[in-house]
Amino acid sequence: GVIPLRKLSVGSCSSIETALSAFDEAGLTKLQFLQLLLSEQNRAVDPYLVRRRDLDPSDTTLQEPLANYFVAASHNTFLEGDQFSSASSADMYRRLLLQGARSVELDLWDGSGGEPIIKHGKTLSGKVAVKDVLIAVKETGFVNSQLPIVLSLENHCSLAQQCRVAALLREHLGGLLVTRPEMEALARKCRPHAASSAAANSLASAADASAKKTPLMSVSPWMLRNRVLVKGKVAPLGEAERRKRSGSVATRATAWIIPMRDRLAKRPAVSLSSSSSGLR
Repeated sequence: GVIPLRKLSVGSCSSIETALSAFDEAGLTKLQFLQLLLSEQNRAVDPYLVRRRDLDPSDTTLQEPLANYFVAASHNTFLEGDQFSSASSADMYRRLLLQGARSVELDLWDGSGGEPIIKHGKTLSGKVAVKDVLIAVKETGFVNSQLPIVLSLENHCSLAQQCRVAALLREHLGGLLVTRPEMEALARKCRPHAASSAAANSLASAADASAKKTPLMSVSPWMLRNRVLVKGKVAPLGEAERRKRSGSVATRATAWIIPMRDRLAKRPAVSLSSSSSGLR
């Protein structure tokens, strides 16, 4: 049951200490305990320092290749509760992005009327329109941090609705998306310096080849500020095979995709962690 205590809005408190001192001996309600856990004062990372770091070009903390960092990641971001029967909503993306998540998951499925949806497949959980989620990402993605966002696509759509997903990405995120040519150009800017011109040319050639193969390996979070990366499964290049396996044709043309080496693999090409340490 609910434990009676003094009326107090945790959000109005200047600190956790102030909040706790105002509660009587009866303790906290479940809601107030959750509010304390999620309060600004209970965060492991100082939001002021993070915001200042995001804006300071002289700070080299964010100048390393993106793959060198732990990334605050969210699994089944759309679910409001359990993974079997809970509701789904775009507001969950707003909440997690505002709390610092930089990688969010979109489980894509065919919806009615040609409009793709996001849901936890083969369960009783609710669904949410892809369009609503992309609007939420654009509205809140860079409010508390300029660090890049990764959209992790778990693709179950037909080819036609994959094309619709690509169109929605272009429509709602537009210039926020990082294209492959742009990613390769950014990777070439990260070439190492060498003492001699011959050595420099050799290293530059190697860097160019590496940039085309795995451009994300050398691009830093600082270079990708306020941008969105799309991560998902990429189908074989052959048109017949593409149609047979419902490959993501249009999405590849829309934004640079971090490929997965195996269509059944669970781990992306770039290791992401749910740890909030390092990058948020």
